[in-house]
Amino acid sequence: MDALEPKAIRVLLPRDDEGKALCSAQDPRVTPGNAAQAGRVLEVFDPGLTSGNQVVAEAAATALQTLLLAITGKPDLQAAWKQLIPDLRPNQVVGIKVNTLNPQVASRPEVVRALVES
Repeated sequence: MDALEPKAIRVLLPRDDEGKALCSAQDPRVTPGNAAQAGRVLEVFDPGLTSGNQVVAEAAATALQTLLLAITGKPDLQAAWKQLIPDLRPNQVVGIKVNTLNPQVASRPEVVRALVES
């Protein structure tokens, strides 16, 4: 099976009033209480992510993997997650906040599944 390649990835950083980035795109580790780091957004654009109104699960998984590897600079998902959550131990639980209240921007099951399976 051929991997789908996202068309474009952008890291959008929060900026101060003068336009200076408040955090680095190369250091994805989030420090609790650091609002600048918490405001970082990753965006991927690929027309192949959807077919009509449906998310293409394989494309979502590929896009998520590409984003994780891009922001961490790591060669594989295990190393990327270890950089993002360095103190995570095998028996700990990671919560995923999904949006079910607004149908216009609801979390898509295909994307959540890709996140969980990564």
